[in-house]
Amino acid sequence: MAEAASVVVKREGCEPHTVLLDTAQLTIGRDPNCGLILQDENRFVSRLHCTLDRIGGSWWVHDNASRNGVFVSGQRVDGRRRLYEGDVIGIADWEMTFHDPASTNIAPPETSASSAGPSRTLEYDLGSMRLVVDGREFDQPLSRRERTLLNYLAERPGQVCTYDELIQALWVVGDENAVHSLVRRLREKIEPEPARPIFVINVPGFGYRLDLSPPTQT
Repeated sequence: MAEAASVVVKREGCEPHTVLLDTAQLTIGRDPNCGLILQDENRFVSRLHCTLDRIGGSWWVHDNASRNGVFVSGQRVDGRRRLYEGDVIGIADWEMTFHDPASTNIAPPETSASSAGPSRTLEYDLGSMRLVVDGREFDQPLSRRERTLLNYLAERPGQVCTYDELIQALWVVGDENAVHSLVRRLREKIEPEPARPIFVINVPGFGYRLDLSPPTQT
């Protein structure tokens, strides 16, 4: 079995420690339910600051609309950024060095461009409710609650919407399972491959986010 990727977490005054990325996703923030909890007395770290996602064979860092941002090797992340061996993720005064034994070296631009798969996009106009998936107008009808769910997520692209938020916004009776069920129905209509969703993404233990321009799966 291939060795898992990892991040070495350090902060001045704290002993460095290694966190294995042995699942497809890791949430990072102050919330006690995060997979990697960053203690921060000054509250510069958001409750759910960012997510590390494994998509295809690559790892990406996704800024969950944090107030103070995520930095990779000194540059602020605009939404999402792919991670490469040795990248340093900065959040407030915490640093996480990314290591991936299975990583592939970066190809020259002309090589990587020719081998890249087609980009995937979801465009949604809240006013007209016009939905375009991968450049094609979507004409399959959505139920009232499916439309309400899409509206709510589209108003907050890239932001994790919690289960409690969604239950209140959708007026669903029940718990997280009711939200999961509605998301599943929406995915069956708008996702190119509902079993491998790329637009409506679950952040386990928290909720869902909408990715309008997800990275290409490889």
